[in-house]
Amino acid sequence: MENIFNLGIPYLLVLVLPGFIYSSVRRFTIGQASVPVDAAESIRILIRSFMVLAFTVLIFVPTGHADLIYGMVEKPVLYKSPLMLFGSAIQGFTAWLTFVVLPGVYGCIIGLAQRQGWSISGFLRRKLKNLAQVSDQATDQAIFASLNICKREDKTLIIGVRTTEGMLYGRFGSQSKLSHSGGYRDLYLEETWEEDAQGKLVKVPDASSILIKGSVIEALIFFYV
Repeated sequence: MENIFNLGIPYLLVLVLPGFIYSSVRRFTIGQASVPVDAAESIRILIRSFMVLAFTVLIFVPTGHADLIYGMVEKPVLYKSPLMLFGSAIQGFTAWLTFVVLPGVYGCIIGLAQRQGWSISGFLRRKLKNLAQVSDQATDQAIFASLNICKREDKTLIIGVRTTEGMLYGRFGSQSKLSHSGGYRDLYLEETWEEDAQGKLVKVPDASSILIKGSVIEALIFFYV
């Protein structure tokens, strides 16, 4: 892996060139210095080549030419001949577009985005964080609404917790807590409850409080008893 440029022309064209062009153009656009192609960089180039080619195939799917791209990737490597890329004028043009032009375009676009302070990983982290916050708010609001119902109807809020190991039940009272966001949310319930032989929820004799780790919680079910 330390010298991927010794793989041979078919492999260079298909597996190395797209990732190398993408990486070089992106670094140039950002203003970064070139890096030596060591073992780690070789792996990154190969991975980027696969990503670039996969994205190109997705672009060509609506045009009905995705099979042409797949054939250009498969045949030169399978038959170990770069001539398989240039069976016709359309094949030669598509090969130039796929392995040289589009990787450079992708690298330029991503480089310009990064120069503006945009980051795909940062964007995904923000989106996932927003989704987590929405989920946290929904849980808090559900508990708050359920407590109001119990207060209005003079009932007790029992939360059924479906975990990876089975069902648990407990009373959610004034001392109960649901941890703040920032990962899995642990749930502290003041009293342990259970189902009796008739399927009714009853307090466990000598019931104690229970702390349920958020990493095992799958769902919360609210009961008004």
